[in-house]
Amino acid sequence: MSIQTRDFKMIAKKFKFCSCFSGCVVAVKYLSSGAKDCPIPKSVPGELMCCAVSPSSGGIFHDCAVHDIDECLWIMKELPTQVHTMAHCFTPTIAELDDVDTVSITMKFSSGAIASLDLSRLSTYGYDQRTEVYGSKGMLMNHNTSPTGLRHSNSNGETAQPMYYSFPQRYAASYRGELVHFLNLIQGLEKPRIVKKDTLLSSHIAEACEESHRTGQAVSLSYDHLMTSPSAHEKGAVTEAGSVAMEQDTKAAATA
Repeated sequence: MSIQTRDFKMIAKKFKFCSCFSGCVVAVKYLSSGAKDCPIPKSVPGELMCCAVSPSSGGIFHDCAVHDIDECLWIMKELPTQVHTMAHCFTPTIAELDDVDTVSITMKFSSGAIASLDLSRLSTYGYDQRTEVYGSKGMLMNHNTSPTGLRHSNSNGETAQPMYYSFPQRYAASYRGELVHFLNLIQGLEKPRIVKKDTLLSSHIAEACEESHRTGQAVSLSYDHLMTSPSAHEKGAVTEAGSVAMEQDTKAAATA
């Protein structure tokens, strides 16, 4: 299971604050997330295979999609009742591992909200990650960032500095935040921001997404076997009706 970086992504933190607390969106109706990895993974003689597509990575669903699923749960504050996946592989070396490099996931929630997660390992222009949240009182959009944010406009048009090349550059502050949190944890200065059930929930949904890809069918989800410990997703859950515990969302998902 890949390390969960959701809680330390500064942009995601701002997104969660705006959508859940400031009244910009309030009741989420639709979430769209796109993640396109750069550089393209390679595996050729004499060159080390990218760890993201090694046989031990768990494949794109457990190496890549799991992060977007976790962030989606964090923003939506409820669990999906059904997922449907379509995917394809354009890269022969990845296909040899029985994996795919292009994925589209649709998730339906008990509230009626829908989330669409698009993933690709084939970005040739930088680490492309964007999120859009549409709700009852408006929309929030998170665009890509660049090292300086500078743009140049003249009579010929507009040019901009390229976006960050890959995840070490895009989320450098996030990884530093993770290390600080870890050090504080082992010194007893903080409580875990992510607990076991958060990881299990994201993995469970990622597994369902992969099953949908392999069977070509939508997959309904049940969470009863995972509801044995409190989840960090429960903390501060807010909707138009007020605070709602994740346990209630789980029961609704299990009976939908």
